[in-house]
Amino acid sequence: MKTKIIYEDDAILICKKPAGFPVQTKDSFRPDMVSELKNELSSRLGRKDPYLGVIHRLDQPVEGLIVFARTGHAAAELSRQLTDGRMKKKYLAVLTNAPSKEQGICVDYLKKEGRSNLSRVTDREDKDAKRAELSYEILATCEKKEQNGSLESESREDGTALAEIEIRTGRHHQIRVQMAHIGCALMGDMKYGQNEIAKKEIRSRDPRGTEVKKYMKSDGASGLALCAYYLELEHPDTKKRQCYVTVPENPFFQRFEQDVLKRVKTVKTGGT
Repeated sequence: MKTKIIYEDDAILICKKPAGFPVQTKDSFRPDMVSELKNELSSRLGRKDPYLGVIHRLDQPVEGLIVFARTGHAAAELSRQLTDGRMKKKYLAVLTNAPSKEQGICVDYLKKEGRSNLSRVTDREDKDAKRAELSYEILATCEKKEQNGSLESESREDGTALAEIEIRTGRHHQIRVQMAHIGCALMGDMKYGQNEIAKKEIRSRDPRGTEVKKYMKSDGASGLALCAYYLELEHPDTKKRQCYVTVPENPFFQRFEQDVLKRVKTVKTGGT
């Protein structure tokens, strides 16, 4: 099973979605998280079609944590938490450029283009536009090795950066669009950024370029440096606050390995 179950009880399932694997698909012959989990529960419980409520989703190229409901009551309560903001979701991302400010809030109006499956920033007056808001914090920037062998921090405009991002609205490709709009596209995102840095790094691992072709064809399904690493919610039955974290598996995070582990440890112990 591709889906990893992090926590489970009679009311909820907390799972980690691998990059490139859909949460749910209309194609009955294509595997997804929902079908995998239903098959697993069915084999355990001896029921043909066990209940599994989908509360929220992640785009197919994105890895990270998702909560599913195992009862109708749990589904209704978790949906209310998602709507009123009691459910907290945070992401880690590797950006091709660091913003000029270490912390910031982005507010844009996005319009989804149906044919291309892309979203773009548009005017507030556009009748099809939807308000999108996120906040970000830069946790670390990359360093480069100078010719004399010393380490010197790259300028904030040039260096890649590790960011923690929290979305306050749920729009199509929101993080990818908004970060690219301020000149800080995600590593591995071939739809919203040129990502020459990402292609160069992949070629360094595979000089023949075969991995680059596969990577671009799949729209970064295994390359998009975005992970829903933090999920906090109120248990629908016990009403206790529960927090779950995971470590990104995408190879682009390796350059920030210690910074990622430090952040994960901080939130595990209740830090901010």
